[in-house]
Amino acid sequence: HRDRRLVGWGFLRGLISFCIICAIGAIASVGISGFLEGTGRLSWWLAGTFGAAISAVWNYAVSSVVTWKRR
Repeated sequence: HRDRRLVGWGFLRGLISFCIICAIGAIASVGISGFLEGTGRLSWWLAGTFGAAISAVWNYAVSSVVTWKRR
């Protein structure tokens, strides 16, 4: 992954964008799992697992496009 290394101001920009993307993923995870558990359709651990899976997919997909895009 040497071709996608972030240096200088690109590193700071990449770090900030990665943190924002992951914060959105965390908020979505809590919201989705809370909603699914609150409706009574899923147990708390299954709702939490589903929320974590959604967050992981979001974080990977969006950060690979926004943070790690080719120059």
